[in-house]
Amino acid sequence: MRKSLILILIFLLSFSSLKTFAWGKSGHRIVAYVAQEHMSRKASKRVDRVLQNYSLEMCGNFMDFIRSNDSFDYLKPWHYCTVPDGKTYEETKQDERGDAVSKIIELTEMLKTKNFKNVPNEEFALMFLVHLVADLHQPLH
Repeated sequence: MRKSLILILIFLLSFSSLKTFAWGKSGHRIVAYVAQEHMSRKASKRVDRVLQNYSLEMCGNFMDFIRSNDSFDYLKPWHYCTVPDGKTYEETKQDERGDAVSKIIELTEMLKTKNFKNVPNEEFALMFLVHLVADLHQPLH
């Protein structure tokens, strides 16, 4: 009886602690804050101009906030990138809808060229980029 109780307790505690390893909303803000702290003055001014109503860290959660809006369903596969153990990103079959890695590259190019496709404008492109970089830098995300 005592062994069963201990096993059940261990089982329950292991599942309840999984959430503690994920950063959630704070993680996106922390990653963006660290980025903001390491930007040049010129880059920081440009970001402030593009994100007129947000700081960089406050826009880090934007893609999660708009998930419930059906018009942004095309963004769902952008939130992750699955690479099987023992393989590299280049060795995996790429999702034709895109993934976090391909979209980070694409969004960076859009911001450089000002040619925005699949995103409404420069502000969205920057907010999406911040979110995706944060997604890839969070444990268990």
